[in-house]
Amino acid sequence: MKEYRIKNLRNVGIIGHSGTGKTSLAEALLFYTKSIDRLGRVEDGTTTTDFDSEEKRKQISLQAAVAPFTYKDIKFNLVDVPGFFDFVGEKIQGMRAVDVATIVVSAASGIEVGTDKAWDYCNKIKLPRTFFINKLDRDHTDFDKVFNQLKEKYGMSVIPIQYPVGKESGFKGVINIISNRARIHDPETLEMKEAPVPEDLVEKVAELREMIIESVAQTNEVLLDKYFNGEELDINEIYDALIKGCASGDIAPVMCGSATKVIGMSTVLEDMIECFPTPEYAIPQKAINVATGETEFISLTE
Repeated sequence: MKEYRIKNLRNVGIIGHSGTGKTSLAEALLFYTKSIDRLGRVEDGTTTTDFDSEEKRKQISLQAAVAPFTYKDIKFNLVDVPGFFDFVGEKIQGMRAVDVATIVVSAASGIEVGTDKAWDYCNKIKLPRTFFINKLDRDHTDFDKVFNQLKEKYGMSVIPIQYPVGKESGFKGVINIISNRARIHDPETLEMKEAPVPEDLVEKVAELREMIIESVAQTNEVLLDKYFNGEELDINEIYDALIKGCASGDIAPVMCGSATKVIGMSTVLEDMIECFPTPEYAIPQKAINVATGETEFISLTE
């Protein structure tokens, strides 16, 4: 079995209100990375993480499930957590094992009770959090509207690192705002092909990139000085500050896509690699020293 260094691990909890597409997101990431050869559907009872017969019958997750896969030499451990409040114990157990949570929000529904509960629980246990705005292919969905709801509700820490190309049935791709690259979905191959940022979105993306730079600059005095002096932050400085800002809870990055259509998964994976905290950023955990019986706080080291 291959061993992975801490910097090459991403332990991610998928959390949020029931029905937002958490299981579908895990399935889409498994399928896109070719960890599975068929895209399962919750409605058909064929998803990887809803394997229990009751889960298949009720079409909801009843227990936390782990979905491991490898992508570009990074080992991912996704923990798909039930959204129904009846199974809060599964959420508590699942979140103990991860280093960052991705709160899935339906673009059709916006913020729901489960969104608030997920955010509050992450704050309670000091777990870094991110957002994934899902179902952007649905009718009457609007990324900007939902993003503004998140920012208004949860504060200035919420910043977009991705932006959609197209709306509703015309949703066809995702822009990585930091690298200024668009990826367009090919419905035949389900691949995401790199393309220039559409002309009508160039100004919008530049505006959002400035929002990111302003946010990351405030996490570091050196970067803040560069920002105030009008100096350009290079991409590595931005990514490094995003990781540290997310780990500290000062930044909550927002991603987007459509899990059932597998649109945006390459950009999600890219940002999970570049922006998500690794286990080395985890806060020390309380443990009992079996030799002495005393309580200690343990940090993860190589």
